[in-house]
Amino acid sequence: MNRSNLPLSDPRFQESIRTTGKERISVMVKDSRDEGLNAFFSFHPDPVMTCVYLRKDLYKSVFMRMFHVDVEQSSSALPVKISFWNRRFRLFSATGSTMVVPLPAPVSKLRAQFGVLFDPRDAEILAGVDFVIAHESHDGVRTELSRTHLDPVRSEADREVRNAEVELAKRGAGKILLETVPGAGKTCKWSFWSDIELN
Repeated sequence: MNRSNLPLSDPRFQESIRTTGKERISVMVKDSRDEGLNAFFSFHPDPVMTCVYLRKDLYKSVFMRMFHVDVEQSSSALPVKISFWNRRFRLFSATGSTMVVPLPAPVSKLRAQFGVLFDPRDAEILAGVDFVIAHESHDGVRTELSRTHLDPVRSEADREVRNAEVELAKRGAGKILLETVPGAGKTCKWSFWSDIELN
């Protein structure tokens, strides 16, 4: 942990590195992006959680192990991050994102939870979010499997965590696309997916 944001040259920091061993430091909690520290430890420039930085070689595997999502194939206007919210680890991304779940072999079913991070102070939000689950075959054929619209401004029920389940038995290998599509006008900044299960 480097919550005091000590520079790499600080004697206390150097002593900690010598004691621990640089090669054994794979994650660090720090309050600043500090490009020099990121380069020295080979940390990914984006935190995996707020203030938590991982080595580049571990960054992708954390998202795969926790959510089955290949973060390197995924797209989001803001860096994807993991947060502990409402008793679960959630994968947050900017609305308008696509999270990619690789399917190297056919599976029969996908289950997931989803929702929006709603703040009642965001009264200017004018539109909701569509949560879309689609299958894309190896040859690029996209098939929409599920679409749910959440409008947390107009409906309190849409502020709750939702569950999704789609059948994949006839879809074959390829990938699942978990998409958040913003409505017209302003929309919720952060959306999330979690509890993704492949059976």
